[in-house]
Amino acid sequence: MVHLEERYLYINRLKESQVLKPLVTEILSDGVIETLTESYEANSVALNLLIFVKNEDRVSAMTLYDVFSKRRPTKETHWVYDDFVLFALVCTVRKFSLSTEWLKGVLELTITTGSNIDKTVRHTFNNLLSGNLLGNDDFYQISIVCQKLTGQLFVDNLKVDTMLKDLWTKNFPFFESDFLNVISLKAIEIAFESKGILSPIEFFEGVKFSGFFRERVDSVANGISWSVVTLLCAITYCFLFKINLIEDKLINQLFNFSVSVLGIGLLGIFKIQKPMKEKIRKIIYRFWRYTP
Repeated sequence: MVHLEERYLYINRLKESQVLKPLVTEILSDGVIETLTESYEANSVALNLLIFVKNEDRVSAMTLYDVFSKRRPTKETHWVYDDFVLFALVCTVRKFSLSTEWLKGVLELTITTGSNIDKTVRHTFNNLLSGNLLGNDDFYQISIVCQKLTGQLFVDNLKVDTMLKDLWTKNFPFFESDFLNVISLKAIEIAFESKGILSPIEFFEGVKFSGFFRERVDSVANGISWSVVTLLCAITYCFLFKINLIEDKLINQLFNFSVSVLGIGLLGIFKIQKPMKEKIRKIIYRFWRYTP
């Protein structure tokens, strides 16, 4: 699960990088935010391609992709390991139905290297190029964000539910990969929109308030229950103290018996604190029509 503060701090940290900031911004936003660049560095090309995809500018996208695809990268080429760059290339190919041959060759350079997560990302890219949007072992979040950016969104409810369940059980950041974390955040937003429920921000605010509300109710119930227990103990002791002041043998015998019995009874009073606390908590929940 990701809290708003964690998301905000994480994204801000990524945006401190002049290289990552425009790519992260374009992936997370629905409209075009950044401006085109004239650089032919891989990250700049990726940014321009994402903008062309969003603007449905086929001519510009094809021209830039054609120039970039004339490169002959090797395993030593740094950008073949950059998932942000590869994702932009995949989106471009899918959006405008371009040839997949060159890009698949690029993916082959690294598909067998790196961690299992890296391999799964490359495998997901390959499946997207082949038109397989629902690969069983793929990262569905990559698929759904690619579909959203390219205007080809087709939501598979089973895949969405599985993805949300998986991400919801993870601490944030979900992965060591910045790319997967950014994609996952966007995928959660798309999933919420597709189900017609609260936006992630509204939902996370609700979760935050819910936790705060439960803590406060627990504190109130705990305070009331202990107050009642303390009051009962005080009343009992006051009663016994007054009896003890009476100078009567029979009454004193009854007093001594009462002390021995009520001493045990007082322990019972303490035992009712927890059930009383739970009952009070349920009453408060019912009053506010809250279901925990």
